[in-house]
Amino acid sequence: AVVAMDDADMPQGKLDVNAQQIDLRRNNSWLLRLEHIDTSEAAEVLCINSLAPFVINSKLKPLMARTKTHPQGKEGVHPKFIINVSAMEGKFYRHKTANHPHTNMAKAALNMMTRTS
Repeated sequence: AVVAMDDADMPQGKLDVNAQQIDLRRNNSWLLRLEHIDTSEAAEVLCINSLAPFVINSKLKPLMARTKTHPQGKEGVHPKFIINVSAMEGKFYRHKTANHPHTNMAKAALNMMTRTS
């Protein structure tokens, strides 16, 4: 199901404490179950949370390998890291509800890429 939205749901210029657009919709995909999530919503979530980090990391890792680092991070040579930000939704050992399975999938994929790359 596509979550409907009008201007009242996203009031222009109204931001939360993190300077993010306030979303006043009663329903959003975070509360939806598998059978109610639109395929396009699932694809978007997977692209943003899994595919985009994959592309960025696959291009960044070889660039980072080109220059040497010193294990102690001595002056002029710094350790290099790629930090992927995930969420508890991507962990298998946590209790899960039936809500937002597409987010759980995307974060689990990100966790697996991070662990195996």
